[in-house]
Amino acid sequence: INIKDIALLKYKNLERDRIKYYRAKTIKTKKGNLKEINVFINEYSKSIITKYGNSNTSSDQIVFPIVNNTDDATEQKRKIKNFVSLINLHFNKIAKREGFEFRISSYWARHSFASVSIQKGASMEFISEALNHSSLNVTKGYFAGFEDDTKKAFADKLMDF
Repeated sequence: INIKDIALLKYKNLERDRIKYYRAKTIKTKKGNLKEINVFINEYSKSIITKYGNSNTSSDQIVFPIVNNTDDATEQKRKIKNFVSLINLHFNKIAKREGFEFRISSYWARHSFASVSIQKGASMEFISEALNHSSLNVTKGYFAGFEDDTKKAFADKLMDF
């Protein structure tokens, strides 16, 4: 889920094993053609919601204390931008500790999700739906391609009848 969508998530969007929501990015641009997104959540995700979510769990309450229901659009945008910066700061501390020689971000994570999922066998259509892209061409732009080891393993298996 995009960080802005996480920040705006309300308890009414949570059901037992899934999150149902509309992307904030497209909610005003795709009138009449909005697509509800369904994301299955595992026990780990539920524990994050329990640990970091607001104690008030009424249906219109925002789940995480990133923005408030009373914030106007300008204030929400400022708070979400600051939250994304905080996430990226921590991502880069971890990346540096793990030996990465380049900067990473929440945006980079979406691209990595696409590439790793494809490399693990997910279809391009599945990734496109998971990222809520408007077309497969958008998803293809996220995909970094296959590693040489993956290409070699596939070539080796081509003749296994």
